[in-house]
Amino acid sequence: EDLNEDEFTAMLNQDNIELLRMEENLNRFSGIVLRSTDNSQVRIEVIPPEEFVINPMSRSVDEGFVAHRRTMKKADLIKMGFDVDTVIALAGDEDPLGENYTERYYRHEQTGPQKLTPDEHHRQEQMKDIVVYESYVEADMEGDGVARLYKVISAGNTLLEYEQVDRQPFIIFTPIPVPHAFHGESFGLKLVPTQNARTALMRSILDHASVTTNPRYLVQKGALTNPRELLDNRLGGIVNVTRVDGVAPLMQNQLNPFVFQSLMQLEEDAENTSGVSKLSQGLNKDAVSKQNSAAMVENLVNLSQQRSKIIARNFANNFLKPLFLEVYRLAIENEDYNKIIQVAGTYVQISPIDWAQRKDVEVSFRLGYGETEREAAKFQQLHALLTQDPGIQPFYQPQNRYAMVRQAMLNAGVKDVDTYLTPPDQVPPPQPDPAAEMQMQLAMKQAELEERKVALQEQEAKMKVELEMARLELEKQRAEVDIAAQYSSEERRDFDSEVRADIAYKELEITRQTPDENRTAIVSPNS
Repeated sequence: EDLNEDEFTAMLNQDNIELLRMEENLNRFSGIVLRSTDNSQVRIEVIPPEEFVINPMSRSVDEGFVAHRRTMKKADLIKMGFDVDTVIALAGDEDPLGENYTERYYRHEQTGPQKLTPDEHHRQEQMKDIVVYESYVEADMEGDGVARLYKVISAGNTLLEYEQVDRQPFIIFTPIPVPHAFHGESFGLKLVPTQNARTALMRSILDHASVTTNPRYLVQKGALTNPRELLDNRLGGIVNVTRVDGVAPLMQNQLNPFVFQSLMQLEEDAENTSGVSKLSQGLNKDAVSKQNSAAMVENLVNLSQQRSKIIARNFANNFLKPLFLEVYRLAIENEDYNKIIQVAGTYVQISPIDWAQRKDVEVSFRLGYGETEREAAKFQQLHALLTQDPGIQPFYQPQNRYAMVRQAMLNAGVKDVDTYLTPPDQVPPPQPDPAAEMQMQLAMKQAELEERKVALQEQEAKMKVELEMARLELEKQRAEVDIAAQYSSEERRDFDSEVRADIAYKELEITRQTPDENRTAIVSPNS
């Protein structure tokens, strides 16, 4: 209402806006628009047995005619987009599913055929129920001799819609499959005879208890003053009689003692037929004794659950796998935009249209007494074995260890593993140890001191060699002087002084070249 031109244009430029009616007054716009939001998603619907139609001779759901039969209101068909006049002209039915209503009534005991009577005549035409078939059938609609799969929607004798499809959308499950047959069996079907026999025996026990508590009476004619007193079976009631022996209870036969043995036998038959024993429902106080160890009782419990495990595995492989593969295919085929979802605590942008086709999925399930603990212990033992074996350690890298420990924690019941473990790719690089770094620096300094000490020792040895050579030279010169006897004593003293001065000068030069901490006292030959 009352938008200017810019606001009106901006609103119409949105993809999900459709203009239905507009009024303009002095460059101000008003009207009605339809805003559409796409909320489509994959939906899984559980179909009641009476609504599913299939050829009894079919061996699988992919073979032959398959249909979903259900009651719908005409208004629902109009919402689905079918022609209004065609839908209104469809004939309603006061009992759309006929005798199949019985199965629906049995599931809801509070409503039954005598309690729920359809009142179609007082409804609006759009609210009347009709039977709608969503059928999947192979037919040659093109006339080229090739049969293709079609989805056909019909109501009565009226064809509402048909389109070619590549597969039918039904996934079925039966607890106990029967080879070469579509319909399998269940525990109920196998236990019906046993339960009927138990019902008959229990009814006889209850009837006998009732007759024993309230027996029939033998009354002599004229012994009762008021027969109504005997008919009114009140606790502590008074019965007026004319004779003491005029009223006596009829003799009743004793309950057959084999009835209880028969009940125990039927209970055992039920366990043998179903494969489910009492141990699977809990242990009694006498289960664990000196003769029955805890390990033996645990094995008995596991054996009693074998049938349940078979049904669970059948449910996983024959129902959940195709169901979720179909969900995966529908997401790839119909999603055309990116989404942001939360995965493992972080938000990730996904594009289902870019996903690869999948042929298989994996279903993990755990059943049984202590089975999860055994699985966790198995991974812990593998981790210890791979860690201790030197030959396998090169192949057991941090990412492998993380996966092994993570799986062990999941089997142990720890769901939030990321709170306690950090993935290897998120672990920061190791920082140097300050103490180790200081130790390394000290070692380097010590090595430098050792190198310097060795160099000084080499220099000192070199100086000692030079000094020794100088002394030898002095001895040589002194010998030459001694030989030269023609020299006067004064000349010899002058020569010796000159030689000493030369030696002292050399010693002074060596001392200057030697560091202070490594200087040694150099003694002249004549000191």
